[in-house]
Amino acid sequence: MIKFHKSDDSSYESSTSEIVVGQIGILNEWEHLENFKQLRSPRIMSLVKEFVELDTADDYGTLSYFCCIRNDDSGAIDSSSQELPEITAVASCFRKTPFKVACRSPENNSDDFDYSVEEHSAGKRLIGNNSSDIESDDNDYYDLESLLERNDIIHERYELGVPLGTGSYGWVVKCFDRQEQTQVAIKIFKLSSREAEEEIGMLEFLNNADYKDEYHLVRLKGHFLWQGRSCLVFELLSMNLFEYIEQNGSLTLEETKKFGHQICEALMFLSKPEINIVHCDLKPENILLCNSRVKIADFGSSQKIGREMSQCNQTRFYRAPEVILGLPYDSAIDMWSFGCILVELYTGIPLFAGHDEEDQMNKIVEVLGIPPQHLLDQGTSTEIFFHKMMPSERYALNPTGRECIMPETRSLYSIIPLDSKSDSDVHLYSAFMHLITHILVYDPKERISPQEALNHKFFEFLS
Repeated sequence: MIKFHKSDDSSYESSTSEIVVGQIGILNEWEHLENFKQLRSPRIMSLVKEFVELDTADDYGTLSYFCCIRNDDSGAIDSSSQELPEITAVASCFRKTPFKVACRSPENNSDDFDYSVEEHSAGKRLIGNNSSDIESDDNDYYDLESLLERNDIIHERYELGVPLGTGSYGWVVKCFDRQEQTQVAIKIFKLSSREAEEEIGMLEFLNNADYKDEYHLVRLKGHFLWQGRSCLVFELLSMNLFEYIEQNGSLTLEETKKFGHQICEALMFLSKPEINIVHCDLKPENILLCNSRVKIADFGSSQKIGREMSQCNQTRFYRAPEVILGLPYDSAIDMWSFGCILVELYTGIPLFAGHDEEDQMNKIVEVLGIPPQHLLDQGTSTEIFFHKMMPSERYALNPTGRECIMPETRSLYSIIPLDSKSDSDVHLYSAFMHLITHILVYDPKERISPQEALNHKFFEFLS
C-alpha cells in the first residue's frame, strides 16, 4: 500500500508497494515519485499534489483545478471508486481553507498569492487575497464580487449563473443570453482595464481573419460596459485540457496527436505573416474543449509582432528559455509551450515544473544541458542563472542552495516512457519523440515552426 499520512494521522491508500511518506518528506520524494506510472492516475496524483507545498504547483494560472475538494468532510477518498468528486464550478476544486500558491502577477511580478474559497448562493467563488493587488485597485476585486451578488441580470440581457473562474483581470461567469436563448461565458474585467481593450481588439482581429472558424480560436460574441467594467461575451465551451487530464488521466499517443494537431493548426494561423501574433500564455488551462475539437482562449497577454513588444508573462512551466534569459522573442515561444503541453498531455505531468524562475531554468538545463554560449552572451538576465568559469569562459549554473543540478543528467526518454510495446505504438512513439526533440530546442531560430510541425510524420494518418 502507498500511504500518504496527514498531520491528523488520516491516511489515503492505493494498491501498490508500501511507501510511507510524511507531509514534509514527500517534498523530497516528489522528483522520484513523479516518475512512477501509477502516480499518473488522476486520483493518485490529486492525493500526492495535496501534500506537496503548492509552490511546486507553480503557475497554474489561478490554480483553479489543482486539488479537488472531497464530497464530504471525512478526509478520505475511496481509491477503489470509479467516480470522481463532483465539480460544480471551477472554484469548487480549491481547498476549503486558504493556501499559498506560486504564480506570477503581470501587475507586480510577485510570486506570492493567497487564495481562499467562500460559499455563496450561486456556487463557490474564488477570492484573490493579494494585498498589493487589492490596495492598488481600491478593493475593486471585492466590489466586483459584491456587484455580482446584487445583480441577477446584467446589461438587461444576461442572467448570471455560476462563476467559472477568476484571475488578476476579474471574473468569468456563466450566463444565459435571453436574446439568443443560449448559454455564454462573460469575462468581467476590473475597473479601468486597459487589458480589456487590448483583448477586444486582438480577438476581433483574429475572429475576422478566421471568419470561417477553422483555426481553433475562441469566438468573441460581443462586448459591452456594465457598471464601468468591460465585459466580453464568449461562446460557452467545455472543460480545459488541464481539467481533462485531472479527470481522465494522461492521454494516449493517438489522443495527444489529435489534440496536438489542432493546437498546432492554431499556432500556424497565428504565425502567418499577415497575422503575426504571439499568444504568450499557451498552457493547458487556456485550451478548451468544444465537442471533439479544442479552442485556444485568453489572448489578454498576446503580442503583435512588429509593434513594440512588452514584457512577456508566460506561465512559468511553459516559459521559453529566451523569455527567461531576457532575449528578444517571437512566435517561437508559443512552440516551446506547445512542446511542453504535448509532453504533459501524454504523461499527465508538467515537463518542467520549477519552484521559481531560477529553478525553472535549472530543470530545463538538467534535461537539455547548458544553453548555447551566443544566447547566454546576449541575454539581459543571464547572470541571474549562469556565471562564466575562468579561464575557459564557459558558462555554468549559479549555485541555488538547493540540490546541485548536473546538466543533461535527465533524458527525455526517461521522462516520457513508452506505454505500449505494439509495433504501431513504437512507431508513433518514435515519431513523437523526434517531434519533441525538435521543438524543445534552445535557439528559437532552430526550433521547428508550426508549419514544419504540421508536416511532421507524427501527425500523419490522423484518425
